[in-house]
Amino acid sequence: LGFLFPETFNCTNTIFRQELLKILQMNDQYFQSEFIKLQDGLTSFLYRLMANKQDAEDLVQDTYIKAVSNLPSYQEEKASLKTWVFTIALNNAKNQLSKMKRWGENDLTICENYHSSSPELMQEIGQVFNSRPDARFEMKEHLDYCFTCITKTLELTQQICLLLKDVYGFKQEEIIKITNLSEGKVKHGIA
Repeated sequence: LGFLFPETFNCTNTIFRQELLKILQMNDQYFQSEFIKLQDGLTSFLYRLMANKQDAEDLVQDTYIKAVSNLPSYQEEKASLKTWVFTIALNNAKNQLSKMKRWGENDLTICENYHSSSPELMQEIGQVFNSRPDARFEMKEHLDYCFTCITKTLELTQQICLLLKDVYGFKQEEIIKITNLSEGKVKHGIA
């Protein structure tokens, strides 16, 4: 900042330093409050990609740390804060997924066969659903998990595009920015 305000920028000018620290703290506080607003959606998005709650929560923390450290490079005119944060989260998730073994082609079939071949399991699920007041919530959670399992059978690019559009309401232009894919690939991914 010394090159912008050479006459006021020196270590002895404590008033200027205090004002500068206030501005930086306000930016951090603003970002933190905005990130908190995005946190639930971000966690949900990462959970759907990772299929593991702890991995998703860890990635949200990693995303926050990376975003805070790169906050000076954020350019509001290029993307909304939400788009920028989701881009960081997606890149973190892709790095994590590349280190993990992807689901096999027949994993969904194995799960389906397990559930349909076990009348006892299906009866137990029905009893739980009918016996407890919180069972509807648990069933919804189970169905969300099933949705996550089904999307794991798609190519990662298509999975990401569909989640961003249909679940999180991003527009095609925002998906292009988040994923860094061409318009054609994004259109194919959401088709």
